[in-house]
Amino acid sequence: VGFGVGGLVVPFDVFAEFLPTSHRGVKLLAIEYFWTAGSLMTPLFAYLTLETSWRIFVVLCAMPCLISGIMGICLVPESPRWLLSMGRHEEAKAILRSAASANGIDPDSLFHANVTLKDEQVESSNFLDLLSSKWKR
Repeated sequence: VGFGVGGLVVPFDVFAEFLPTSHRGVKLLAIEYFWTAGSLMTPLFAYLTLETSWRIFVVLCAMPCLISGIMGICLVPESPRWLLSMGRHEEAKAILRSAASANGIDPDSLFHANVTLKDEQVESSNFLDLLSSKWKR
């Protein structure tokens, strides 16, 4: 459950950026209905399968996460910011042009041939840096 819910947050935001503003609310609300339906199906799956095999229950509960994970890998574009930090400027520009086009904006007006994207600086850190005074309020 944690992986499935946690793994869907970033694609949810990226998905929102690629939706036209006229349809964004409706499409994002539809995703919320799937989360609610999944929460309601879990006890139903448990009722139908746990007396026979807990393994069937686990497989049934894992299928939506597996399917959405595969779809996310295949359909959600890479973050343009991350691509810039890796030096992949043309790929980042192509994704931004696609997002502009999906939102009804002429990509050529935003990203004409001479536009270069600013490099993104990557800060090196590790997990323990989260506990440092830099992040305390």
